[in-house]
Amino acid sequence: MSAKVEQDSDFQLLAVSESSTNLKARNRSLTSVTTSPSSTSSYSPPLPTFTAPLSPLAKRQRNFSEVSSRQKRRRLCDLNSELDEFVLANNLTINQVIGYLLYQRNYNINKYLANLGHQLYEDKCIQNPSLQNLDLDEALALKYHLNLSRTDMDFVKWFSNDYINVPNRQYIKNHTDDLIPYLTSCRNGKGIYVKDRRQSIQLTIQRLIDVLHSKHINVPNHLSYREKTGHDGAGSMSIYRATENPMSDPNIFCKMFVPLALKDEKSDEILWQNESPNSTFYTRPLLLVAEKENHELFRFCKNDYDTRTGVTSKPLSINDQHFITITHQYINGTSWILKIMSHMRANILSWIIHGKDKQNRISKEKKAMLTIIQDKIGLRLDQCDSTSSTTGGTSTTGGQGRKFFSYEVRDILVSCVPLRHRTTLQKLIQLYSIILRVVSSTQSINILKFNELIMNFKKLLSNEKWIDYTMTVHSLIFHSCELTQRNHGVALGELSEEALESCKKDIRNFREFLSRKCGHIMNLTDVFNRFFIRSDPVIRKIIIDTFTKRQIHSQTSTATSTTLNEDDQILLTLFLQK
Repeated sequence: MSAKVEQDSDFQLLAVSESSTNLKARNRSLTSVTTSPSSTSSYSPPLPTFTAPLSPLAKRQRNFSEVSSRQKRRRLCDLNSELDEFVLANNLTINQVIGYLLYQRNYNINKYLANLGHQLYEDKCIQNPSLQNLDLDEALALKYHLNLSRTDMDFVKWFSNDYINVPNRQYIKNHTDDLIPYLTSCRNGKGIYVKDRRQSIQLTIQRLIDVLHSKHINVPNHLSYREKTGHDGAGSMSIYRATENPMSDPNIFCKMFVPLALKDEKSDEILWQNESPNSTFYTRPLLLVAEKENHELFRFCKNDYDTRTGVTSKPLSINDQHFITITHQYINGTSWILKIMSHMRANILSWIIHGKDKQNRISKEKKAMLTIIQDKIGLRLDQCDSTSSTTGGTSTTGGQGRKFFSYEVRDILVSCVPLRHRTTLQKLIQLYSIILRVVSSTQSINILKFNELIMNFKKLLSNEKWIDYTMTVHSLIFHSCELTQRNHGVALGELSEEALESCKKDIRNFREFLSRKCGHIMNLTDVFNRFFIRSDPVIRKIIIDTFTKRQIHSQTSTATSTTLNEDDQILLTLFLQK
């Protein structure tokens, strides 16, 4: 018993001396309290001493936020017990009690927390706000329209997690694999292509049917599907360092198709029609190979080519059908008109020039004329393009060609030649421009009037015997009317190659920024997949519907009236009124 008292006394003394003395002083003080001095050598047990109780200094208790989870549970043990007893006595739930406390404590200072407490007390839980769920097609539309990588898509998912539910990466990948045809390596590992052509058609038609079902349109059993295909090469491509990279020159050859229409075969009713047949967003790849255009590649790409022995070594189609590439018509037509204007300015009225003096005069006048056009119109035409030095391209593009033949800049172009040639040049540019606009439209054409317009153009050139046709101009003037008749009287704008031409820059960007560089086949596969998913009909519908909603909200009620110029009035007479 005395030992126990001594321990308690020691604890109290230690607590008192902590604030004033060190450890040695503490020991001395303890000895002086527990022992008594003796003058004799005999030992007597110490008598218990009772001192006045000292107020002990309690150990500093840490804040609730500083302690561990175990300490928090210990401190809340009594409070939880009281809550359990209160809940049982009043037939409530813990959430209701906490909710009412939250409502009571915050009613006058924080209405938001008070409302949450009231909801918790009344409903026994707080309703989680319903988040919008992106389905797999919507997630693909977001990814491929904004050109997001997998890492970018993961960031979007994490960043918008409180507002919208984005599907997991693996679900998106599995859905993507279901929408892409099976690819096979070809040309000694230089490219990839769709071996089973029917698979890409079936995938496209099935997705078109899904679009029709989303619009609540009944789809018949017998359907007629129409598409256009084309192939072209693109230069100035990057060559990446990779093991066994077969790419030896900076060229990518591609073959692509664009779905045009889906209709009921029996009633001939159009169920779906491509409203933007010349958009790159509808272009679907069939072949990507790292080769420059050559005869053997053409035969591999399209198996209806043969060589006409004794006539030419170039590959010729067995059908031998004429075709018109509208983008090249604008580009080469611009170069053709510029050559005519240069000869008019130099006063050399012959198409083939012999002698350096005449060639230098024409070259000098052409440079002066191009400078005037660039200063007054802003068009940089027929100049060497440094970005395409390997292919020998010029700065003239399809968009510049359209502006060159527009009505607004015609007076400036005509003023670049002498007065005696201005009437001929103005009529020549006007007729060529109207013919181009007719062919590049998608309207039904009055064949008789269109043929009459073409005859006027031929008569004009027959009076200017020194002007010769180029191959591009020849195909437009002599075969456009025939091809329009073959197309059931509809202009050839739907069959333009503009979409294929515009895909070249997308191929270049996708290879550089959105594809793997660890292998040539993997690099082309990523490019192929991105093109094929971006052009998926369901994905396009989701994107178009999103932009349509924005346009409806931003539409203004003001209507602007435009006056028709002379070219527009002539053009309207060539269209059949629906």
